[in-house]
Parts: sequence; structure tokens; C-alpha cells
Amino acid sequence: FFLRRRRPPRSTQSRSSAASDVYKRQGQKYKGLIDCFRVTKQLEGYSGFLKGLNVNITRAVIINAAELATYDQAKAQLVLKLKMKRDSILTHFTASIFAGFFGAFCSSPADVVKTRFMNELKSGSGQYKNGFDCFVQIFKNEGPLAFYKGFVPYFLRCGPWAIMFFIAYEQYKYLSLIHISEPTRLLSISYAVFCLKKK
Repeated sequence: FFLRRRRPPRSTQSRSSAASDVYKRQGQKYKGLIDCFRVTKQLEGYSGFLKGLNVNITRAVIINAAELATYDQAKAQLVLKLKMKRDSILTHFTASIFAGFFGAFCSSPADVVKTRFMNELKSGSGQYKNGFDCFVQIFKNEGPLAFYKGFVPYFLRCGPWAIMFFIAYEQYKYLSLIHISEPTRLLSISYAVFCLKKK
């Protein structure tokens, strides 16, 4: 659901930013985001908003799976090996750094493929047939290290997001246990007592 909702803005944002090069050379220029929506729909239909969706889904699946799994494992090891408090913000902060780094490491190849493939779609050169073909060509022509070009700025983008997300998640979970679980538990006990009295 979120992937379908998020995809059109990502597509129009990429197209709008490319107006100064590709579309400008063709004598076309977007006036803004709304105009980008309108022109894309007129020229390519609704399917134009979904170009490159497969590579975006691949990247999203990889980075989310890597971050979620790494965070739980890192937090468990910090508590067991370093005797850090499970509910400490420092523990959450440290574990989220590991999660952000590993998530960036695992998803960097998919991000490079996504960037190259989306740029190729904007230029219309027809260099890549699909996302997998883009991956194969990069690997053959530039080697495996090409998938980690620009890794530092990519991690600096993913890392802060992971830190904010997991700390906010832990705080929300803590507050929900205090303010939601306790009333729910009391309500369940009251209902059980009421049922026993009726019997």
C-alpha cells in the first residue's frame, strides 16, 4: 500500500529535477510538481508514474529487512555481551547505528541500480532493458565495487533515518505499554470479575 502511494511522487520528483537537462533539450520544461503530474499523465498515462517500480520495491525490501533484523540482533548482543540496559536510549542509539550501516551496506547495490535505471528512463537512451540487466551490465563493465560508489553519503542518509526511526519506535513502545496496556489489562480483569459474579 505504502509503495503504491509513495511511487508517483518519487517518479514526478525525479522528472521535475531532470527538467533542466533532458526535457530542456527537447524544448520542454516543467513549471512545477503539478505540471509534472499533468504532463506525465498526458504523455505516458498512469503507467508513467510506475516506471522503475520494480527496482524501488527491491531496494525497499532489502533495506527494511536488513535494518529490522540487524537492530534486534545488535540490541540483544549489546545487552548480553556489554551488559547495557535493554530500555536505555544509548542502547537503542548504538543498535540503530549498526542497523543503519548494515542496511546501507546490503541495499547499496540496489540503490545504485535504481539510480542508474531511473536516470536511463529519464534520458530515454535504452541502455538497460530492465533492472536486472542494469545490474548485470554494471557488474560486467565496472566490477562489484561499482555498487558501493558513494557509499559514505548513502550511509549518512540512511544512518540518521535508522536512528530516528528505532529510537522513536522504542519510545512509542514504552509509552504504549504504560498508557495502553495497563488500562487494557485492568479492563480485562474487571470484565473477568464481572463474569464470575454473574455466575
